[in-house]
Amino acid sequence: MTNNQISPEQSSGILNLAEVHKQTGQHDVAAALLRQSIEEFPCFDAAYHALGLIAFETGNLVQAVELIVQAITIDPANGLYHRNLGELCRRLGRLNEAILAGGRATQLIPHDVDAHFNLGLAFSDNGDWLQAAAAYNRALMLNSEHGLSWNNLGVALERSKQFTQAGEAYAKAAGLNPMHAEAHLNLALLFRREGQLAQAQHHFDIARTIAPDLVEKLGASLNNTLASIDPPDVSMRDTQTVKGRGVFAERDFAAGELVETSAVVLLNTPFADLPVESQTIALNWGA
Repeated sequence: MTNNQISPEQSSGILNLAEVHKQTGQHDVAAALLRQSIEEFPCFDAAYHALGLIAFETGNLVQAVELIVQAITIDPANGLYHRNLGELCRRLGRLNEAILAGGRATQLIPHDVDAHFNLGLAFSDNGDWLQAAAAYNRALMLNSEHGLSWNNLGVALERSKQFTQAGEAYAKAAGLNPMHAEAHLNLALLFRREGQLAQAQHHFDIARTIAPDLVEKLGASLNNTLASIDPPDVSMRDTQTVKGRGVFAERDFAAGELVETSAVVLLNTPFADLPVESQTIALNWGA
């Protein structure tokens, strides 16, 4: 055995000890052990990968990417390395790299559910909803009870305007995990879109009960979740009377729904002097 080689027993021992240090919160000790092992065994790819995970867990994603790239340089056929590289790149917003790494991972480890799911996330972040849906479907072919894939498949289908299929996917996610707050929120929004306000209210209440902090973090409330205003719900037009222009409802609103929230920008220019385009959207409050 040369200095550049490490036995499976040595590798396992070092990695296990580093993991013990991590689990006890001693990330610095674990990193020092791994770096020392790399000095002794420069081709110890698993140590680079483990160092990359430590960098990720301590918030240094750029360094994590660099370390895992080093691991891949040594062992380019390791699908796990590519999978984790893809997810790190996605979190850094480097979506082209994320998709390339994720695609390579699914080739190397085609039966890994997480590899397909992570690739779906990268496509979703890139706005490629058809490819995202395909990736989530591949994950579900491997594990039909992967609730996160069902929920994210619903998002991809909804963005592709396949609303019926999206609702079925959200319902599947919520059925697999009744405590999945995001699935219930997504169902609430979808039912709201379809005008099924009772169903929307039901799922919103479930989400708010399960995860009030999440609902608050997402800025979701009864009003902005169940009564988001998009044309043609309301319109502005001239009444052809002395009352001038007004905002008109284009559908029925439920009691308690917020019809519109709007910032006010005050213009000092006389209404008559405004450009015609501005006069169509400005309200003349006179003095």
